[in-house]
Amino acid sequence: VGYGTAYRQWNTASSGNKIIFSVATPLTSFKIHYAIFGTGVAYYKIDGGSAVNFTTSGTATIVPAVLTVASAVTSTIEIGWVSGASYIQGIQEFKGDENAGIQVHNCASSGSTALLWDSTAIPTRSWRGHMALLDPDLITINLGGNDARILGGNRTVAQFEADLTSLFTKLDTVSTIAPIVMNMQWNIGNVLNVEPW
Repeated sequence: VGYGTAYRQWNTASSGNKIIFSVATPLTSFKIHYAIFGTGVAYYKIDGGSAVNFTTSGTATIVPAVLTVASAVTSTIEIGWVSGASYIQGIQEFKGDENAGIQVHNCASSGSTALLWDSTAIPTRSWRGHMALLDPDLITINLGGNDARILGGNRTVAQFEADLTSLFTKLDTVSTIAPIVMNMQWNIGNVLNVEPW
């Protein structure tokens, strides 16, 4: 749910479109994750200051991009529309820890299945590129619940195995080093027991 390197992204496409991220503690820098696609220009503002434009224009193929802003932030980061359409996929905040510790990127998408993540549809195409850009040391996947749902899933064991095999194959093309740890749900709400898979 929300913004991230995932199925969902925020599309700024008309005058006045903006989103403001409030900062709980001061930041030393931040990164804006977005898609190079279409013909767009967006802006960012730090603490209500002057707008700084950046282009998100590209070809018909979605290309992931990251803009690093090495500036301190004390209260807000505003991102908004200038022209065309821009596809903003999240921000990454740093508090003096740009090169320290473990960085976690939540790429979840509520309601998705393995088959949807493996799709070549435009909304899901860019996540593999972002995974390559992030070059993770470990990938964890919590799958099973939506695939086994009584309403909306109903994938057989064989179908689910094929879906996951295809998904893992694509992840291996992104990073041949990162191991994949898969967490399976047991039984929640409208979901069959996932354990046999």
